Amino acid sequence: MEKVGCSGRHLWWARRDLSPTAPAALAAAAQGGMAALLVLDPHFPQTPVRHAWYTASAAALHEELDGHLDIRQGVPEEIIPAFAGEHHITDVHVTGESTPYGMARDARIEHLLAARGIRFHRVGSPYLVTPGSLHTRGGIPFSRFTPFFRAWLSSIEPVATPKLRASWLTVPSRFPIALPHHPYLPAPGHTAAMERLQVFIDHQLASYDSERDRPDLEGTSGLSPYLKVGSLHPRDILSAVSTHPSRIPFLRQLAWREFFADLLHHDPESVTVNWAPAFRGFPWEDTSTLREAIAAWKEGRTGYPLVDAGMRELLATGTMHNRVRMVAASFLVKDLNVHWSIGARHFMDHLIDGDLASNTHNWQWVAGSGADAAPYFRIFNPTLQAKRFDPEGTYIRQYVPELASLPLPDLFEPWKSVLRPRVYPHPIVDHAKAQRAAQARYHAFRASARHQRDD
Repeated sequence: MEKVGCSGRHLWWARRDLSPTAPAALAAAAQGGMAALLVLDPHFPQTPVRHAWYTASAAALHEELDGHLDIRQGVPEEIIPAFAGEHHITDVHVTGESTPYGMARDARIEHLLAARGIRFHRVGSPYLVTPGSLHTRGGIPFSRFTPFFRAWLSSIEPVATPKLRASWLTVPSRFPIALPHHPYLPAPGHTAAMERLQVFIDHQLASYDSERDRPDLEGTSGLSPYLKVGSLHPRDILSAVSTHPSRIPFLRQLAWREFFADLLHHDPESVTVNWAPAFRGFPWEDTSTLREAIAAWKEGRTGYPLVDAGMRELLATGTMHNRVRMVAASFLVKDLNVHWSIGARHFMDHLIDGDLASNTHNWQWVAGSGADAAPYFRIFNPTLQAKRFDPEGTYIRQYVPELASLPLPDLFEPWKSVLRPRVYPHPIVDHAKAQRAAQARYHAFRASARHQRDD
């Protein structure tokens, strides 16, 4: 059933912009009568925690729109034209996409709608700077972060976000999906995200640069799950922190997210292929010979407490501290010599903040195969990392409870302790030997590449 008497009939198709202040929502509302639609696309199979987070975020948006969010399940290429026909829509508004699948999907739907005389509008993006819009002075995409960051900083400006004032075409409805329960999810929705942002500014931003690498402290913002689903837009963050004296280290981390989105925009094959051509042909291990080791890594049974704590945190909560993500990733690609895409896929399956561009290129950064990446021979020592960033073992004790009674320093190297619980495994590899093997493998690869060039 619809309201009548509104001029213009506009649809906001919500995707990963689940906020009533999303650019596409505001654009649709400004033009006349509007409807809002979210399509649950079967192309994106969700693990339980990711499904729970997206569903909870959609339900929060439904409530924030006073029930004016239609939920449909199916293929967008079928649902969007059908919904537009039902409601006599003249214009469809979306927040612009930059992922390979999203851009291809939108192009198909734009073509389908055009055949019906319906206009398709891309409005803004999930980023402060739309991917692909920044270039070097020579007119080419950035491949190093620091010059990108300088250009990015000079191009952003705080802008007040107006409130949505909609003339709805539809009447309110009940949220049609049962909300799955998950004990570790943050409070969903734009209102909760803004509240979390304010808490971060009031209590953590001043110490962010010194504490963000500590998984045992509340040193990070906790905003990435909201950015993932778009309950929070980066412009909300920029406006809130724009005058804070400690804002630059935090904005730098936000800019890494946008740098990675820019990389993916220019090189969509980098989702599975090494970004750096020099790394193509690198001798990764045949994963069929490492099935047990990969399973142990995924399940948090490597015998290295910090790695295991992170992997168990991921499975239990759908999150993992960023410093620990780097340590766990380094262990997989350097100690085990497993192609980074295996780990990237596992993270995307479970992280509620799993952003395709950030996840892909963070993994490539650790692997040494990405843009402005850490050199391959930078190999994280999981024991030293634990001692430095979890000095009291608080984080490890939380997620590896069988080690909780061990004193320091036994907690960091339980294989050396007579108190090691039998249920906790010995290390699946010797890190020192694995590090030497990784360095030798890399140098042999580089030498072979130079020899081939000389020939």
